Amino acid sequence: MLSPLDILGLTRDEFLDRALAYGAKRPRALAIYRAAFRQGVALEPWVTLRRPPIVNSHVEGDTIKFVQRHDDGLETESVLIPMFGRAGQMTRTLCVSSQIGCAMGCRFCETAQMGLMRNLDAAAIVAQWFGATHDVGERPTNIVFMGMGEPMDNLDSVL
Repeated sequence: MLSPLDILGLTRDEFLDRALAYGAKRPRALAIYRAAFRQGVALEPWVTLRRPPIVNSHVEGDTIKFVQRHDDGLETESVLIPMFGRAGQMTRTLCVSSQIGCAMGCRFCETAQMGLMRNLDAAAIVAQWFGATHDVGERPTNIVFMGMGEPMDNLDSVL
């Protein structure tokens, strides 16, 4: 028997390829993939939306910060920043992390003082968007890699 398929780290095409092994036809697999990301639900028992839980959140004005704790006990912080669009409508930009800690050593940066603890895999990076959208309830309009870490040092997972 196949183990549950952790969807957050997969591209749509990777998911579709693997869904065939579970017996899903392409139209059903697409519906499963869309439901996972749009509504935050797993429509089949062989799909899992495994993500780090949000263990802390803080609101400062319209800015929302939240911390996710990973299986190894390490944490990442993500920030939803309010911005006003062209029509004066409020949007949210999500600031995500690509690593836990950072190896750059910038003296002004608190994260750099931690040193590099580890890279995040694609699933952990996407889980920050998923947490903002489905756990915090604020779907970001934009994403920037300005959280913990140096995105170019973890390029494969970032891409």
